[in-house]
Amino acid sequence: MRLTVPVDKLDPYVHGFHPGNDLAGKIKKATYLVHYNQVSVPGQKSKAKGNGVENIHVFISITEASVKTVPDISTFVYDGMVKRGKYVRQFDISQEGKRVWYIVRIMFKGKDQRYSSPSEPWDGIIM
Repeated sequence: MRLTVPVDKLDPYVHGFHPGNDLAGKIKKATYLVHYNQVSVPGQKSKAKGNGVENIHVFISITEASVKTVPDISTFVYDGMVKRGKYVRQFDISQEGKRVWYIVRIMFKGKDQRYSSPSEPWDGIIM
């Protein structure tokens, strides 16, 4: 039958990393068991979410500190929402010394609540 699935209908969360949603993140400051993350659109000064954006969601994956490669997308779990370009993550003592990986995705407005492709991942050690 040679049916093809349109590329825009693929769910990037299932099919792996496909960066390109123009979001970038970084750990701006880290204190004991707390990471202060900044999420932005490169080149944009405004902290507004943008037209058609419901929310910006953060997903994390926690690995051993020795892991230097990005974990599989299926290991990332929803962790919270970005507010005004900021995301604060509090860890517990059992997670100290591990590496946390972050990605963000845009949730678009509408009935079907579609997600954008994941951002480039960023990481840091929990201290």
